[in-house]
Amino acid sequence: MPQPFTRSSLLVAVLCLAAPTILGLAGCSRPAGGMADRMSKVRAMQRQAMMKKSGMAQYLAGVDDNSPIVFVAIVEGLTQIYTVRPDGENFRQLTREPGYKTRPVWNLAHSRIAYFRYPEDTPMGDSVSIVVMHDDGSSPKVLAQNKKIDARKIRMSWKPDGSVLYVQELDFPTILYGYTVDTGTQVETIRLPKNSFMTEIHSISPDMTYLAGAGPSQHDNIIHIGTIRRDGKKETDLMQPFHQIPYHLGTVVWAYHSQLVAFELDKIIMVMSKSFSLQFEAYPLTPQDFAGELSGPAFSPSGRQVACIMETTSEGNIGSGDQSVSSDVWLMNVNGTKQRKITHTGSCFDPHW
Repeated sequence: MPQPFTRSSLLVAVLCLAAPTILGLAGCSRPAGGMADRMSKVRAMQRQAMMKKSGMAQYLAGVDDNSPIVFVAIVEGLTQIYTVRPDGENFRQLTREPGYKTRPVWNLAHSRIAYFRYPEDTPMGDSVSIVVMHDDGSSPKVLAQNKKIDARKIRMSWKPDGSVLYVQELDFPTILYGYTVDTGTQVETIRLPKNSFMTEIHSISPDMTYLAGAGPSQHDNIIHIGTIRRDGKKETDLMQPFHQIPYHLGTVVWAYHSQLVAFELDKIIMVMSKSFSLQFEAYPLTPQDFAGELSGPAFSPSGRQVACIMETTSEGNIGSGDQSVSSDVWLMNVNGTKQRKITHTGSCFDPHW
């Protein structure tokens, strides 16, 4: 049976026609297998060299694509944080206290997890706490509370050595505030360069050199997302291929090597290089079940895979109007191949690898 021609399938078709120089577009013609493999290996070697040069490799020592994925699941009406291995084994519950939890993120060493917690068991309002715990869920500590944060839109970012957490607060969207993990003291601010088209910051790259955020484009005044170096140079509008089309956009997240970004674009996920260059890459990741919807991307430590949520909606009896929604953690390569499901609760969201 032919697949329905939805807005998402239209997007993939537009990408294939409008950007013939983009490498590896899912659903488009790709280089021959041998050439594609060689290109992938070259890019992987380049990124590993960049990580070593930047000093990032030391912080990821012992962390690889077999490291556990942290995520949130709703069980018996309560949100709790869990981890699972990429093979779907060793499913572990880390939190048990009340309060709605969201956006858990590993530090680079994968020894601690930070997350947002609402005071109630529903995400009401924008007053949240920042909590940090060990990788097994022990010793949870509230770093800051009653902070005005849009936890649906942003993720916290860790300093490479794990000593500081950076977060955007609603009252000051062009600033990332840094809080020490030991004391919760505010010790640093990172500001969006004044020359940027962006008006808010979502995250900072793991190597601390680039900011990612959103703002109205000068070309069409529609909200776009982009990246910019902290010194104000090399700004990139990641929505250049999609001018004048108001898509739903998600939070920009970074690969650990700081060379690739990913974000939600309607029902699919875009994986792109952080700036347009001779090594420009873009992969629109489409659901294996095309009736589904992908969200919440997170890169594996190597940057070769992506964890995300695939959400599918099933209809009840004809005419009843009943629907059931199932959302689980899926893994795939950065070009969308080898998709596999690793959780089966049907209520998962916010993965981080």
